[in-house]
Amino acid sequence: MNTSSIVWTVELVEEWICIAAQVERILPPVGPHIAMARQTIIRSWQELLWDEFDDDKPVQAFLPTNEQVSQWETVVVRWLPMIDSNKDVKILWWRACGLGWTKIGRRLGLERHTIANRHARALADLAKTLNRKKNLYQS
Repeated sequence: MNTSSIVWTVELVEEWICIAAQVERILPPVGPHIAMARQTIIRSWQELLWDEFDDDKPVQAFLPTNEQVSQWETVVVRWLPMIDSNKDVKILWWRACGLGWTKIGRRLGLERHTIANRHARALADLAKTLNRKKNLYQS
């Protein structure tokens, strides 16, 4: 994905972080994976017919595209390490996951106004850093 022509704004950076948080929820877990032996279930034709009309099956609402997975990789591998404070990284990520200011404040022991201010400042700093790095590479 070519990001050299993008002018990074606070809103665009926040959108990319939100997409990365959505993709993170869908991706499979990382780590040693042991395949369990699966049992073969034999069903009667009535059960198979009944399964066709079963509407209780969960439907996966969000399937990330290749571009969204690339955005997740860019955010997690390149952007988040650029932020100096681990608390700011947590604030950005938790907010992108949908946590409210009060819940984030309770987790970090800060007021909700402080959390909102740090969130805005971290986004602005990240956008400024991305624009500065883009200009360095173009020169």
